[in-house]
This record gives sequence, structure tokens and C-alpha cells, in this order.
Amino acid sequence: MRLATGLFAAEPQLVLHDGDRVLLIGDVLMERENNFGYLETKMRREFPGRNFCRSQPRLQRG
Repeated sequence: MRLATGLFAAEPQLVLHDGDRVLLIGDVLMERENNFGYLETKMRREFPGRNFCRSQPRLQRG
């Protein structure tokens, strides 16, 4: 039996540069991110020394 290596593309890596903006779009998960900050903490650990800005658009409910 042969192993099928190289058939699957590698996952693209996220590359952040100083001054980049990261836009978080989602539902309740992103709403909870405002309260707990888990994702932002993880990103800051993964990209130490990078000066990026996290943005989350606010929906106007009317």
C-alpha cells in the first residue's frame, strides 16, 4: 500500500506585518471575543512584537 504524500496542499500561513488590521467577522463567537479576548491573546502570542490592530464591525440594529 502506498501513502499518498504530497497530494494535499499545505495550509496557508497567516502573515502579519506592522500596521496590519485584522477584521473579525462572525456571530456570537465574535461577540464573546469582546468580553474574553481569547483570540486576540492567542494572536498576540503567535505574533510577538507585531503592531497590529484588531477591529470588529458593529452592527446597527434598528
